[in-house]
Amino acid sequence: MRFRRTTHAARRFPLMALIALLPLATPSPAVRMGTWANQAPAAGPSARYLHAMAPIGEDLVLLYGGNDGSSFLGDTWLYDLGDNTWTNLAPAGAPSARGWHAMAYLGGDKVLLFGGVNDRRSFAETWTYDLSDNSWTWFPPAIGPPERHGHAMAYLGGDQVLLFGGYDGSGPFFGDTWVYDRSDNTWTEQAPGAAPPGRDLHAMASLGGGRVLVFGGRVGYYDPDGETWVYDSSANSWTQLAPAASPSARYVHAMASPGEDQVLLFGGNDDSSYLDDTWLYDLGDNTWTEQVPAAAPSARGYAAMASLGTGQVLLFGGWDGSYLGDTWLATGFGMPPFTVYLPLVIK
Repeated sequence: MRFRRTTHAARRFPLMALIALLPLATPSPAVRMGTWANQAPAAGPSARYLHAMAPIGEDLVLLYGGNDGSSFLGDTWLYDLGDNTWTNLAPAGAPSARGWHAMAYLGGDKVLLFGGVNDRRSFAETWTYDLSDNSWTWFPPAIGPPERHGHAMAYLGGDQVLLFGGYDGSGPFFGDTWVYDRSDNTWTEQAPGAAPPGRDLHAMASLGGGRVLVFGGRVGYYDPDGETWVYDSSANSWTQLAPAASPSARYVHAMASPGEDQVLLFGGNDDSSYLDDTWLYDLGDNTWTEQVPAAAPSARGYAAMASLGTGQVLLFGGWDGSYLGDTWLATGFGMPPFTVYLPLVIK
């Protein structure tokens, strides 16, 4: 599988070459830099929240589980951007029905699922889905994170996934950092020197290059957080960043990467209301920039988002006081690729 990443011009050209380039347009903060479009596929998953999604191939996203208001769900769906379809894959076996689990791309055509909760129990199970044969496989490693829900995971590169935080329903919020390696089916607790405070209901997304962004979550039962942290796997380090502006403190928001070094954030709850704002984080200059598209999904929390690997991001479902089942596509957010620049001809 290939991920096509949107890369910044300044990261691919020497400074003097950039000076000799004329941009067609110079985007500024809080302007319409991208679009949200309601895809309205002919059929799809039922309205739900507490589900999880992950990319599994170029233009493909996998969805599993959640809750539709009557029960926890155990269905597996594939979204294909090429023909705007959701397909119920109905594999022969699957994890038990659950919500508040986390999923992440795992390389090749595989996705990792960990944890979650249903009416009867919470989970510490490690599952892998393989698109090539439409199968879920339970991998019980020798050691791993304890059972939890409300945690987050993100792809690190190769066969590795990062997990941070969550809650087991009784103790304090977790603040532990784990890496799963598919090559030898191991979870390894990283124990970096510093880390974000324990939390749940936060969001994480890959920045590329073995780095992952964490934003928000609950650090207390009624205490939304607004910190921005980056994990670097090469140094096993968490760094708290201090951008000049950022989204308000919140939890149950959704994030995904539209391109290299960038993360798109939507919605959530600030402990007073559900939100409908769209923000873009750029690691290159450590900025959060609020986007103002002409249309956007309605205010909500508990939605799931995933990269489509083409500079686009998919959002499905969530909760705004009722269960939501709409499918939205985000396109064009972030810095343009170098192909929008034309040479400056000097006469």
